[in-house]
Amino acid sequence: MNQANHQGKNQSATGLRIAFNASIYQIWTERNRRIHEQKFQHKKSVLNEILLIIISRCIHLGLNDLPSSRAYSLCQNLQLPLFVNVIGPKYCHWSPPETGWCKLNSDAALVGDLATIGGLLRDNSGEPLIAFSINTAAATIQQLEIDAIFYGIKLAREKNITNLWIESDSLRAVNTIRGLIPCIWKKKHILHQIKSELGSF
Repeated sequence: MNQANHQGKNQSATGLRIAFNASIYQIWTERNRRIHEQKFQHKKSVLNEILLIIISRCIHLGLNDLPSSRAYSLCQNLQLPLFVNVIGPKYCHWSPPETGWCKLNSDAALVGDLATIGGLLRDNSGEPLIAFSINTAAATIQQLEIDAIFYGIKLAREKNITNLWIESDSLRAVNTIRGLIPCIWKKKHILHQIKSELGSF
């Protein structure tokens, strides 16, 4: 087992560590049984005992993070139950922009290997003009937040919106666009395009 595969605190890494430790423990126990007691178990019995240890440990983990695709795959291969703690909705208040302005609210999500960017454009009365949600390649959450803002700006230009108010729940992304935080080199071209687009509003 590659050491890098089971580092960290996510579900797949924790599951791999449990599987690794259970395997070592049960194989060592079987070795001692054969040497000291001259008792032999069939390899399927040893494997079943390993699986029972893994299942009992995984059930009592109480992990809070959403499972990654690796965690799903691990649990499917070992026929383990996968428990997810669902977090309830968070409510927030939307403040309308000034008359004649439109507001873009953007967001991004990253769960394991699944990444999504999305946003909503509304006029000052709160009437939705256009919404988007796009599955995209996994990246850092900061990169995804910048991508969401950029896509929303492009849609606003296509709708011929001239006064645009942008809101994001990522202060880091906003400060990157404002030049207060250095931009990740992979997104420098996007940052230049954002600044160019914003200049035309």
